[in-house]
Amino acid sequence: MLSPCEMIAFILLTGNIVFTAFCFSKNNTYLCLMNNGSTVSGSAGSMVGILSLMHFLVDGLCVCLLYLMAPHCGEAGIMTVFILYNVTAFLSQPLTGWYADRTDNAHATITAGVAMLALAAVGAVAVCGDVSCIKTLLYVTPVVLGLGNSLFHVWGGRLTTLCSHNDIRHGGVFVSTGAMGLSVGMVFASWHLTAVILLSICLLTATVIRCYDVPPRRDASSSMYHVMRSHLSTDEWSRVGAASAMVLVTITGLCAIVALRSMAGSAVSAGLQRSESIILAIGFISMLGKAAGGWVARRTGLVCCMVVAAAATWLCWMYGGGSTVAVLAALFLINLTMPVTLYLANITLQGREGLAFGLLAAALIPGYLIATV
Repeated sequence: MLSPCEMIAFILLTGNIVFTAFCFSKNNTYLCLMNNGSTVSGSAGSMVGILSLMHFLVDGLCVCLLYLMAPHCGEAGIMTVFILYNVTAFLSQPLTGWYADRTDNAHATITAGVAMLALAAVGAVAVCGDVSCIKTLLYVTPVVLGLGNSLFHVWGGRLTTLCSHNDIRHGGVFVSTGAMGLSVGMVFASWHLTAVILLSICLLTATVIRCYDVPPRRDASSSMYHVMRSHLSTDEWSRVGAASAMVLVTITGLCAIVALRSMAGSAVSAGLQRSESIILAIGFISMLGKAAGGWVARRTGLVCCMVVAAAATWLCWMYGGGSTVAVLAALFLINLTMPVTLYLANITLQGREGLAFGLLAAALIPGYLIATV
């Protein structure tokens, strides 16, 4: 009888092998992007689906490796490993996003990211094998793992925006699956699952490189900077300064909203006991909230979605009595706003989608630290 972990690994491996074989078949035109950047029917949705699955797998892989290394780190080492990983994975994303926007090699970012994830897996095996250089690897492995995670996220976020033309619903779906990946990695961490996840990531990466061309950069002429600059009636240098200031204020405000959401989400869930079922429930509810946020905002409007979600979250937190249902409801509601901030950031920094994604990701860390310290 297969254990739950072995069952998950078997399903992932079998599904990815079948899917990759399907994508590589010569007669498959449904999944391929045209060389000129236009798409055949269904290609944008299928691409977002692949990227979302990869997001689930990458976050799951990173948590699996961290949890497998933890028993070999000692109490002080565990804190060091987790801090190094999170700081690298999140705070490096503005830099990796800037790189992803500027590189001419469409798939260089993901290739480098997957290579670093594989190197980190080798390093984790060495750490758990008590090799002679274990202390060095304890510091190097989480940094390499964080860089691989960072490169994937900005690549995936940027590609989702380009393929979907910044469709808020697709953005929500892409960002949603990471939360469930984290939960699955925490609960089912094992070397068998880690190996299958890494193999699945490699297969899906090969699928994307083989079957898709990255769409061209979006025209930045309709970005907030250029629109503001063209509508101001002052002299040239004043227009440049005013437009730049408006972009800076807007993106700073969006990062502040993300930091506040991170702080609120951490504070709301702090009282829950972290049993395996609760960890999985938190991941699943967070995933549902982010995925649903794009559709809700599309139907109700961006401002209405943000205001109603924030007010309802506050009501659940203040008057829910700390019950599990109220906390999970609050997590669902607060995560509805995630696609909205990403959508607005992509409009503000149009043509710099990797940087926009990276800035918002980096903003998660301050809010988390404030809530947990």
